[in-house]
Order: sequence, then structure tokens, then C-alpha cells
Amino acid sequence: MSTEIAKILITVALAAFGWVVVHIFNSQRDLRNRLLELRLGRLYEAFINLYVFIGEKVTPESVSDFQRALADIQLYGTKQQVAYAHGLQTQVAESSDGNLDIADLLTVLRDSIRRDLNLEELSTKPFKPVITIKSESPKNS
Repeated sequence: MSTEIAKILITVALAAFGWVVVHIFNSQRDLRNRLLELRLGRLYEAFINLYVFIGEKVTPESVSDFQRALADIQLYGTKQQVAYAHGLQTQVAESSDGNLDIADLLTVLRDSIRRDLNLEELSTKPFKPVITIKSESPKNS
């Protein structure tokens, strides 16, 4: 009878141990996924906030979006992204007219986001489409 009890106890102990191990791995995976989701969300927001500056100048009205994007990159970005963001900040400080060369920073942000999403890498730099809307001329009746 004692061997039967020992077998049951060993089975229960192994099941409990297995449950604990699976729980630990699931918790770690969930935490990694939440952190990745947070990181991707913040870098996406930074990308969008900086994207509007392609071919544009930093103005007093737009400076807070610019600063928020650089802050998000400093918090959630890679060393390379932070270095590009720092270079961009230096560029703004030294620029007298507010013009930016933002394409390199946007490229590393976009490539990082696409890599994290398992999307193929793009060879072009980010661009801002130029859209011209033509108004219809009134037709003579």
C-alpha cells in the first residue's frame, strides 16, 4: 500500500512542478509580449510624430510633438536610435532655420518596428507623399 501512495505522491508532485514551470514560462512570455507591445506602440508614436517633419521645419507650435518623440526614443529605442535622435537634437540646436534631415532616424525606427513585426526590410527611406488636389472648374451650361 505504501508504494501506491508513493506513486500517487510522486505523480502529484510532478504535476504540481510541471504546472509551476509552465506558469513561470507563461508569465515571462506574457511580460515580454506586454513590453514589446508597449515599446512598439511608443516607437510607432515617435515615428508618426517625427514623420510630419519630413520636408518641414520645427515651429514653436510643433516643438512639443518633436520633443515627445525624442523622449520616447530615449526611453524605448535602441542605442542606434538614441544616437540618431541625439544627432537630430543637435541638428535642431545648431540650425538657424529649423530645417531637419530626419530621414536617417525615421529609417532606423521604421526598420526596427518592421523587424519586431517580422515584416520584410525596405530599401527606401521614408517619404512623405505629395498629393495635389485639383478643383473642378465649373462647366458652362
